[in-house]
Amino acid sequence: MPKQRQIPRLFPQQLADGSTAWHWKPSKTLRAAGFVNVALGTDKRHAITEADRLNDEVTAWKRGTPADARGVVASAPARPLPRIVRVRELIATYKKSDGWTLTPEQGGLKEKSKTNYETRLRQIEYWARDGELAVRDIDAALITDLRSELRKQSAHKCAAVLGVLRLLLNFAKSIGIISHNPADDVTIPSPPARSVMMPSRIRDAIVEAATELGMFDVTLSIELAFWILQRQRDVLDFGRMAWREMGSLDEVEQRHLAEVVDARGRVMGFRLVQNKTGTWVDAPVPPILHATVEAAMRATNHGYVFPHPDRPEEPMPSWMFQRRFRAARDAAATVAIIRGDLEFAQLISLVQYRDLRRTGMSFYKNAGARLAWITELSGHAVIGKKTILDTYMPGDTAAAIACVATGVAHWRRQQKREKQA
Repeated sequence: MPKQRQIPRLFPQQLADGSTAWHWKPSKTLRAAGFVNVALGTDKRHAITEADRLNDEVTAWKRGTPADARGVVASAPARPLPRIVRVRELIATYKKSDGWTLTPEQGGLKEKSKTNYETRLRQIEYWARDGELAVRDIDAALITDLRSELRKQSAHKCAAVLGVLRLLLNFAKSIGIISHNPADDVTIPSPPARSVMMPSRIRDAIVEAATELGMFDVTLSIELAFWILQRQRDVLDFGRMAWREMGSLDEVEQRHLAEVVDARGRVMGFRLVQNKTGTWVDAPVPPILHATVEAAMRATNHGYVFPHPDRPEEPMPSWMFQRRFRAARDAAATVAIIRGDLEFAQLISLVQYRDLRRTGMSFYKNAGARLAWITELSGHAVIGKKTILDTYMPGDTAAAIACVATGVAHWRRQQKREKQA
């Protein structure tokens, strides 16, 4: 078998897991004639066989039509026009590529990102005349019109759709379908940073409504997200395996320990790897929530704090929780309307579950917690980029405890002032 470097147009690609993928790549002239890049997989023998076959097709194309049975040589056929690739076909091809099929460990997309991309790709296909639009017919003017329409709906949706469209067209460029990405000529607007807070009055109203509706999962999740600053998916994944007694207490000041130690002398919390960032975080939970968390985990044999109601061996899916949270929020807004407080009802209707993370961080800052403590608890990187330590080592437990303890002490003072008022 010949060496792969002796085979024209056969190129290796090193993958993140150390394996090699093979691609057959035609020249610019051949691409103009309709030949396209072909992914040949990771089996080298198969790749070499397929590359030889594709090269034979190129040779036959260059020679033209052979002589017929009478020995009359036909004239060479006219060069075929490039095959038209439509958006639907491009999306299908992209979903078979390494960029889509590789696991996160191999450098591919995380499941949450893939779910979001699925949504945006469906929106792009709908915009592209249900996928029938030819990829080569997409130009900057079309994309500018799309941007104008999306801006009317939502700045966040506009940025998300155009970002995925740019990625998709870059893929089309990489496999020779187009020579220039028109999305590069269109500015993608940056969505405004969300600044909505969920102060205690709104949290209490939603908790009250959730309790009336029997949604105790919503009630507990609001408390947890506020106190330990974690994102929705991370909160929903909490279970017995992540619940533990916090270590590294030698470095914790006694005044902080006094605020977070429960009646059994424990500092309890969750150790997790954040789904979005891959960062290790130790998240101490205030003692007032320990009994509720442990009761929720004992409610089923599978130990999730927020189990799927029909399949308790699985955590609750994000879409289901969002539906329940919105139901509680809308019920709270309705109660405010019935009570004649239309302004408060409007404020309630604006909040989203993700606002709890921002609200909690602001609460800790006002309580006097140091910035380094807050970011240890939230999993943010303050200066520079995330390092290998963030990926493989647990967070600073002592700093996270100091943050929660500072907040608990501040909350106690607030409760005392309210009772004295």
